[in-house]
Amino acid sequence: MVRTALLLVPIAALALKQLRDGIDESVFYPVGAMPDMADTYIAVAQILLARGHLDPMRQALELSIQIFAKPAAYNALARSAYFARDYSRAHTLWQRSLALDPAQADIRQALDQLTTPETPP
Repeated sequence: MVRTALLLVPIAALALKQLRDGIDESVFYPVGAMPDMADTYIAVAQILLARGHLDPMRQALELSIQIFAKPAAYNALARSAYFARDYSRAHTLWQRSLALDPAQADIRQALDQLTTPETPP
């Protein structure tokens, strides 16, 4: 019976529930564990993307940023926004990524290609 109930829950919803539960539990973890935890959330987001779960992927990345802001999460969200033609959001997210790591030449180039926050090149 429990096994049947689990099969009815979409995998993306189950993954997001586990990630949210992890955030609730993170108050008990050492601060030094937060970067690794954020990396794990980014890895889950990549799996969700590979399975075509775009909105859950975005949610997983946002949760990752809540734990520990990493350029990889901002960059993935920015690419998602860019391909959704939300150029203003892409611009903002790439700027946040560069604020964390200014040495990202590829991200600086992507940001420079946006002539304004609202329009593509």
